[in-house]
Order: sequence, then structure tokens, then C-alpha cells
Amino acid sequence: MRSFITAGAVIAASISGATADLCYSGPGGASIAQNIPPSNPNWYCAPVKAITYQGVGTSGSYKKVTSMTEEGQCQFADHPFSGGMAPLAEEVSIHFRGPLKLKQLAVYTKGSSQKRDVPEGHHRRHGHQHFHEHGKEVREIQERAEEREIQELKARAEEDMAKRGNCDPITATWKDGTPMTWANTAPGCGATPATGNQQGDKKQAADAAPAAAQVTSSASAAASSSASASASASATSSASSGSGSSPDSGSSSGSSGSSSSGGGSGPYSRTAYYSASGKSSSGLTFLNNRGDKSKSGCWSQSLGNSLSYASSDGTSAASQPTTLDDCTIASTSEVIVMTDKKYSGGNAVRPCLGDVARQGFPGQNAVYLFEFSMPDDGTSGWGQNMPAIWFLNANVPRTAQYGSCTCWPSCGEFDIFEVLDSGNTRAKTCFHGKAQEGGVSDYFVRPTSNTIKLAVTLSGSTAHVQIVDDNTNFGSSLSDSDVQALNSKMDNGGDSSVFKMA
Repeated sequence: MRSFITAGAVIAASISGATADLCYSGPGGASIAQNIPPSNPNWYCAPVKAITYQGVGTSGSYKKVTSMTEEGQCQFADHPFSGGMAPLAEEVSIHFRGPLKLKQLAVYTKGSSQKRDVPEGHHRRHGHQHFHEHGKEVREIQERAEEREIQELKARAEEDMAKRGNCDPITATWKDGTPMTWANTAPGCGATPATGNQQGDKKQAADAAPAAAQVTSSASAAASSSASASASASATSSASSGSGSSPDSGSSSGSSGSSSSGGGSGPYSRTAYYSASGKSSSGLTFLNNRGDKSKSGCWSQSLGNSLSYASSDGTSAASQPTTLDDCTIASTSEVIVMTDKKYSGGNAVRPCLGDVARQGFPGQNAVYLFEFSMPDDGTSGWGQNMPAIWFLNANVPRTAQYGSCTCWPSCGEFDIFEVLDSGNTRAKTCFHGKAQEGGVSDYFVRPTSNTIKLAVTLSGSTAHVQIVDDNTNFGSSLSDSDVQALNSKMDNGGDSSVFKMA
């Protein structure tokens, strides 16, 4: 949601099919709608575990910002869109409003060939095709240098561990702050040394560092490191218990009704990941609307605060990209997540943003996994105690999310898990846009005292939101069976709901 003004009346007016009377009928045809308080226009029908939107995306146009100034001058032009998920299919930003504890976040892209899931500092991007070969040579030289540094780092860590005389996994910290973990192969420790090219194994371990940052000290799990081709997957396998906020196993669980993102190759590859417990992140940037010229972004009388890098608690601006702490995002505070790629598209951005302007995530053929809770902080009043997770067209925060120089709402919004009034324990979903708007009155139960895991799948013209099993892992890729498990309640009836967009 872009602002705190709810769209309950619009939602109610757009309900169709089985919910034509706002809610399903109870015994004797009585309504089971719960409208609390009576003056609240938001209708609540039944609690569900999954909500599916069909027929999302259409043809039309919206007013795209083509230029803007800090003095508030803004120009627009018609921008056509069409197809499934349009116009959100262009790219999206992910938004979190407190009180909310984000424990894990993973983004998976269909057909992605991204090799490494590491912080921005490790990526070497070359935007111009005619420099491709030269860039490849430079990248290979840089990576060989990294490999030597990794060898030296591991050797020093092994020497230090030998002095301690125990069998704990060998740990070290890379120069950018990323934790790294290797199996302890000292005599009597019971770990099986990695086979194959050892230098290659170490390089793979570095590639898997964000996941390895959360590896537990289980010697049997450390022994799962095998050939260098599977080193990245095995780096996360020591967390195979899959509990709560524990790390990701990268291997599928065989239990019925459970899902775990696979460690092997799959149609969906993980392109971004965050873990609160390890305070590690890769492929993403934490932002907010707290622009401060002395740190990042800016403020102007005409446009107010711009986008900025978020501080570690999300409440203020930071001078550089900063990983979010394992904390509760406060009521009324908003944290925005976009990729770690600097925006280089042709759309207008607010002039003062510079490198703060980031590329959004795919709004089509993508899977998003969240682990979070929404504690009740006891506050009330305008904007208080109303946690939410939602997607916006990424052009919105890059211009003026809370101003008039924006394409919102015509360019699209998807409210995934939104509490609409202070202290409510129900969370709803809704689509907003110029050509399509509507949402079902069934709701998710707000997780106030425990974390839940939520999967959002955007595919074709279908958007599916499902609460998934607690042992769902956020591994390096998703197989077809993984995605099926994440969508197991689609069209299932019972504790699921289907809404057909007009």
C-alpha cells in the first residue's frame, strides 16, 4: 500500500462470484462477515492459508514520469502496457511497514543464470556489449586473485582452529564482512574433506558465503561438502532441520505437504537473499524514504524526503548500503527492498538519488519467500500498529512515492499481507491499478507471537500467496516440485480463496 488510506469500499464493491454478498453464507444463509468496528469499511470473511488471483494483467497505459526536478516540476507521458501481471510485470519494489520482524527474504527468478549469490562488491558488471570480452578477462584476473586470498584466509583460520584443539567448523570473515565456513578436516574430527579441485572448492565456498554465514556447528552437516560442483549447495546443508529462522538446507524434504527449495539446479534460481540471524544479505539493497543530503538521497520543500539507503534499524538514512539488523521495524516506519544493481533504465528518477536509485525485482516469472512476524506493539492511532508487506511498480519509489510526481496508482500495486487498521489481527490482499483493481475479503491471520513463512508466486496472469510449512527452506534454487509445493493450495478450496480479476 502506498499510503495509510484503505481501499475497503473498492474491495467490497469488486467482490464477485461466491463472494457477491461480501462474504460466504453461514448456516441458514446468514452472513459471516466480520466488520469491526462497525464504521470500518473493510470486510473480513474467513481465515485462509492461501489466496489466488487469476486474470491479473491487461492492456492499457499509465502516465509515466518522463522528467522531474527538485523544484517539483514534473512531466508525464502515456506509457503502454499489456500481458500477464502488467503493469507490475515491468519490475517491482518490496515494501515492509512495521511493526514487523523480517527474519528471511529470498527472491527466485525463472531461467536466471546468475552464477553467484554474493554482495554487490563481488559482482563485476559490464553494461556494454563491445567491452564484454575485455570485461571477461578482467573478471577472470580478479577472481583468480580472490581465490588466492581465500586460500590464505582459510589457511590462517585453520591454523587458529588447530590451536584451539576442537572440531568446530572453521570460520573466517571475508574482507567485505561476509562470514565464511569450511568443514574442519583435522584428524579425529570426523569430517570428510572436500574432493576435487580444492581451489575450486574454496571459490565455491566463497560464492555460497551468504548462506554459509548461517551454518550450524554440526560436524555431520559439515561432512556433506563434496565435489566442487556441489560445494555451493552443501554449504547450506548443515541447516537441514529447516526450523524457524535457521539457515536453509538447499535440499528437498520428503515430508508430505512440506517444501524446501532445492540445492541443485532448478527452473528458478535465487538472485537475492537476506538472513536476520546472520545479518547477511546478497543481491539486494535496503532503502527507505528518509532522504538526507548529508548521508544519502535528499529533502526538498517541493518533494519532501527522497529514497535513501536505510539505516540498520530502518528508521533513518545511511550513507551507504547497510544490511538490516535482526530487529523489529517500528510502527509507521517503512523499509524498501530493491536489487543491488544500480538503476540504468530509461525511466525518470528523482535527480538527487544518484546510486541510491536501484533496479527492481521481476514482476513476472518470479517466486518470493518471506519469513516474518507482525508483533502487536500496543500502539493505536493513525498509521500505528498496521504492519504490511506489498509490491509497488519500482518506478514509484524512484520518483516520489508519497508525492504527486509519480505513476501511482495507475502503474500498479499488490498488497500481499496488509493490516488495514490499528491492532487488527487480520491481514488482507488487494491489487490496485488503473485498469484492474480488486481483492478478496478472506484474510490471513496476523502472526503476532510467532513467525510464519509466506510464498508469493507470480506466473503468467496468476498471482498466488500461500502460508507454507515452517520447514520450508530458502535454498539456492527451486525445482518444479518445490514450486508446486509452494502453490499446493491453489484452487484447493477449504482454507484457500480464488479471486478472478475483471
